[in-house]
Amino acid sequence: MALILADDGVIRTTSDADSMAISAAGVVTFTQSPVFPDGSLAIVDLDIDGATDIGAGLADADLIIVDDGAGGTNRKAALSRLKTYIGAGAADDLTTGDAAVDIVTTSGNITLDAQANDADIIFKVDDNGSAVTALTLDGSDEGNAVFVNDLKLSSDAAAIHWGANNEVTLTHVADTGLTLKHTATADDKPVILTLATGETDMAADDVIGTINFQAPDEGTGTDAALVCAGIEAVSEGDFSSSSNATKLSFKTGASEAAAEKVAISSGGDLSIVTDGASIFFGADSEIELRHVADDGLILKHVGTGDGKEPSLTFQAGDNDIAADDVLGSIFFQAPDEGTGTDAVLVAAGIEAVSEGDFSSSSNATSLVFKTGASEAATAKVKITSAGHLVPAADNIYDLGSASLQWADIYTGDLHLNNSRGNWTVVEEEDMLTIRNNLTGKWYKMGMTEIDPTGRDEGMNKPPVPLP
Repeated sequence: MALILADDGVIRTTSDADSMAISAAGVVTFTQSPVFPDGSLAIVDLDIDGATDIGAGLADADLIIVDDGAGGTNRKAALSRLKTYIGAGAADDLTTGDAAVDIVTTSGNITLDAQANDADIIFKVDDNGSAVTALTLDGSDEGNAVFVNDLKLSSDAAAIHWGANNEVTLTHVADTGLTLKHTATADDKPVILTLATGETDMAADDVIGTINFQAPDEGTGTDAALVCAGIEAVSEGDFSSSSNATKLSFKTGASEAAAEKVAISSGGDLSIVTDGASIFFGADSEIELRHVADDGLILKHVGTGDGKEPSLTFQAGDNDIAADDVLGSIFFQAPDEGTGTDAVLVAAGIEAVSEGDFSSSSNATSLVFKTGASEAATAKVKITSAGHLVPAADNIYDLGSASLQWADIYTGDLHLNNSRGNWTVVEEEDMLTIRNNLTGKWYKMGMTEIDPTGRDEGMNKPPVPLP
């Protein structure tokens, strides 16, 4: 059986003429709030003007409808109570959202606290559709930060601080580079940068650390983009409990990857390892000391003008030069000669030797020439401060020999002196005379002119032309 009303009909009571109206479309309108038995109206059937936005931000005083205790009784509740309830919930109850999320506080700290044993705090991002763990704060390693990729400090003068006291800093210098600094102001607080290898068995020629210099973005490419210079620490042998011998290798390139050009050994030896290499001295690099492969060294003044000759000076630091003090020496030796003994002694030398005490008016010095036969080289000849060429010992050394004769001797008067006599041969205009310096007597040498034919040709040198 059905109760049928006319379109737009009403159901009324004696006191309320239009308590409920039913339109032709079936829409029911109540003039009073309807009362339904508990549970007789599902929440999903409620439509409280859901098509119209509130038009303002939500506030703590705004109300919502809540099914009280899931018992079917709907009650109001302020949004402030919902905020409190969410704040008291467990973080692992949060689900994936589909919009941006801000965590903001206007007071106090925001703390992420992973309290489980060795738990990490992990930051993940999406890189072009792929999940990437960008940062891990490692709970099992004292909270060390592990970045999967670059760390960018995007402000000028940004700094990284190290140490419990933040005493060591690495600071950006705008448009220049980085500054490593020890911030302590007390004495003996240098900043130290150590390059350390983790290798546990160092052998000869192992590289311990390297600093390389490069222009990898150079547009011309090829050689231009190679490592152009570098400094390497290279082991000289197997490391042990008593040895860590290491050299510093200085590398440069011209049209190549940088290669060793200079080295400082563990013993402090400086090696220039390129044939023909030069050392230049002076602000204008005008003095050059150049290596000649398999030969020796050349000292050169590179200036091309007059008076641009090189000089090499030996200076003694002695501030009270006395007789027989040596001012400087040049020695000649074959120290690696395999036969040893005399063979490895100094074989020859030149020394500058003072002839007496130096003073404000005297620096008399002889050049002493030393040679050895089966001995360390000893003085044989010297040139005195007066310019005299004299033997180092009396009546021992010859001037020339039977097989090695001087061609001509040019003298003033010829003085012959030994333990038996003392004579001077004097060249007169048309004769030779001899003076006995012991008696003061003069003698004339008897000379008879002879035929000169063929005699000039037999002389060691052509005769001096007649005036």
